[in-house]
Amino acid sequence: MVLNSEIIVSAYDGVVNHEFNWLLLHYASESPDDLELYSYGSEGLEQLKDNIYDLEQIFVAFYRQEVDGNPGYILIAYIPPSALD
Repeated sequence: MVLNSEIIVSAYDGVVNHEFNWLLLHYASESPDDLELYSYGSEGLEQLKDNIYDLEQIFVAFYRQEVDGNPGYILIAYIPPSALD
């Protein structure tokens, strides 16, 4: 497996510890095991959506949304129709 776990865990910790509010992963190759950090940010859902650069690729995102001062977490999987063929 070519999973750069230290970088991904660091970005995840950044989301949980309020340094960022999202991270975005993508597959670096055709292998389902080759997942890598693509981007992260702190400017909300619009910024996250703007970082989905290719609507033919699969992306996985972890997003934190504050609700009444309490963090809520959302795991998002973007799967394009072409991946279902």
